[in-house]
Amino acid sequence: MNDWTQEEQLRNTAGAPAGLPGAPVSTTQATERMQTPLPQPAPLPPFQQQAMTGYQPSESPQPNALNGKTLWKQRTDGLTLVAGYHFLVAALFLIGTLIMMIPTGILGIVSVVEDPDAMIAMFIVGTIAILTLGLCLLYLAVGYGLWTLKPWGRVAALALAVVSLFGFPIGTVTGGLTLWYLMQPQVATKFEPM
Repeated sequence: MNDWTQEEQLRNTAGAPAGLPGAPVSTTQATERMQTPLPQPAPLPPFQQQAMTGYQPSESPQPNALNGKTLWKQRTDGLTLVAGYHFLVAALFLIGTLIMMIPTGILGIVSVVEDPDAMIAMFIVGTIAILTLGLCLLYLAVGYGLWTLKPWGRVAALALAVVSLFGFPIGTVTGGLTLWYLMQPQVATKFEPM
């Protein structure tokens, strides 16, 4: 309690009969109560101390672990475009997978209800849907590897670029540009472990 609250309490309890909890207290008793130290709170666990004070223990950075600001400074616009291209292709393959799931489901229903031979077509279309999902995940992983400057991301992007060269005309152009850009010496040094 602060001094104002204690004085107010002394004034308010002046009319209470003696011996009751609200009974008047002499000035010496009030002074003794005010000088009694308050108990100290229990210490906080270390994780709560860090949260309250904003203190974070310093950890030595791992050799290939970079924070977001460092990555943003190291990643060039070209790398951002190549990673974005891989994310875009992954999204297109995901849309293709979702589209292929519709005829797979319809053929499955038809094969059960009317024509058992439709099950062969269901397996063919379902296999194509699974392959497009696999390509979606592959392009997504490569895009992540490029975005975070992982050495395996560059190697996988180069491999995908070689394969995409056979997809004339768009695959040939994008594969060739990806190969040309990722083979640049200044770009290759960004993927080296620190």
